[in-house]
Amino acid sequence: MIRFSRAIAEAVKDFSENEYPNECCGVILGRMEDGASVASQLQKASNSSEESARRRRFSISPEELMKADVRARKLGLDVIGFYHSHPDAPAVPSERDRELAFPVYSYVIVSVMEGKARDFRSWVMRGGAFGEEVVEIC
Repeated sequence: MIRFSRAIAEAVKDFSENEYPNECCGVILGRMEDGASVASQLQKASNSSEESARRRRFSISPEELMKADVRARKLGLDVIGFYHSHPDAPAVPSERDRELAFPVYSYVIVSVMEGKARDFRSWVMRGGAFGEEVVEIC
């Protein structure tokens, strides 16, 4: 399970809409509490994919990943996952998402249809395949 405050979930949706028609991306900072990942902060990232690929792909540069990790440590948090949008596509992982994923992290995907954030789902890599995890927004 991954838990978000309403404000953090809305920030992900807003960023997804603002970056449409391209994929947005970012890092989720937080902690594990009582068996659940709890999101405390977001670190927006620039989509470093080639410009022509940004509608269907995202990439976070190693420098931005390091910056997010340093920020997390300064705040006493951990990197607990990543988020990105799927413009005009469902909030389910693509084959590329699966190839690039690591176990343990949450992968939040927001479906943005015609510029409006719709579906907000999270996935965790288990045994080489994504399994959906419960998202709690409170």
